[in-house]
Formats: sequence, C-alpha cells, structure tokens
Amino acid sequence: MSRLAAVAAVLMALGLGGCGSEPEARLGLHSTARGYHPEQFPDIPLPPGFVLESDRDQLAVSVGGGLLRRFDVGMVEKPNSKPQAPSEILTWYEQRLPSLGWIPDPSTGQQRTFHRNHSSEVGEVLRVSADKSGIVTRVRLRLEPAHQATTTP
Repeated sequence: MSRLAAVAAVLMALGLGGCGSEPEARLGLHSTARGYHPEQFPDIPLPPGFVLESDRDQLAVSVGGGLLRRFDVGMVEKPNSKPQAPSEILTWYEQRLPSLGWIPDPSTGQQRTFHRNHSSEVGEVLRVSADKSGIVTRVRLRLEPAHQATTTP
C-alpha cells in the first residue's frame, strides 16, 4: 500500500473525511477543547482584528505526529476593530504564508490556495477565502490533505 493510500485509509477510519459529519461528532471533533487546537498549526496564522465565528463549528486537529492535519476555521472582524476589505486579508496571507512553507497556487477572486508537500505522495492544500457580509468581513481557512503532492510550477 502506498503512503498516500495509507494516509487516505487513516483519514477515513478517523472520520476526518468531511466537516461536521456524524463520525466527527462521535469523536468530539467540533468546537470543543478536544477538537480545536490551533496551537498545533504555527504555520497557519490567524489575522489580527478577527475572532472565531461563534455560530459555526471550528476544527483544528493534528494526528499521527502532524502527518495528518485538518483545519476548518471561520472568523469575523471584531466589532471595534479597523474595517478590513477581503482583498486586504487575502494580501495579508499572500505575504505571510510563503515564509511559513506554503507555496502559492494561481488564484483569483475571493479565494487563495496554497500547498505544501511533505513527500512525493503526501501533501496539504490550504484554501483561504474572504468575503464581506454587510459591513463585516469574514475569513475561512480550510486545510485538507492533497490527493497527490502538488509539484511547484
């Protein structure tokens, strides 16, 4: 069994295939102390002036010594912070993530995609999206295993 197939099998066994699914709820992988560990993700900074969305589950887990990681976090601007446009947040991530080991992929619009390879068979994809709802900017970060390690163009 290839390393990629082994990683996929472990993900499915742990129920990490989809956010908010019943297996994740049984494992406590929602907005509980057991399922939210952002300190295990020093390579995914949270932007200043934002707080976690209180009306959605947050997921930040790392298993297998960091080989398998899942991060799905939504944030909103703090009420008294300086307003930031979605484009400013995306630029903030474009400037910081490469120094933390993330390789930017071609992106447009309100989402930026980055990848990181751990080996020729194991990689991760980080999607950063930002939008404005009324007067509030929202940010979502979603880290997923890559189906195959992505090569640098």
